[in-house]
Amino acid sequence: MPYAVLSNSSRTSAIGIKNQEIKKTADWFKVVCWICAVVVVALAICDNIVLFTISSTQLALIGVAVALALIPFSRKLKVLGIEFERLIAEKNDNKTD
Repeated sequence: MPYAVLSNSSRTSAIGIKNQEIKKTADWFKVVCWICAVVVVALAICDNIVLFTISSTQLALIGVAVALALIPFSRKLKVLGIEFERLIAEKNDNKTD
């Protein structure tokens, strides 16, 4: 087979695998966001019916917990003008022996 055909087929499979990974991560991100939203709404309802009160310290801790649950799904994060980017090791399929 010509090199161009082999190159295009490997490129197509690599793009398909990458798209599947992106879709899987996006789906998990949506699930985690919905779970966090439900927990925050439940806490707000409990606070409004005076089951317990949420102080500003507790509210900050809830915010940090939500952020920590969401950060693993992000590739880039911008906080106060500083940008953090997650390093991803690339898979090396061209192994030479």
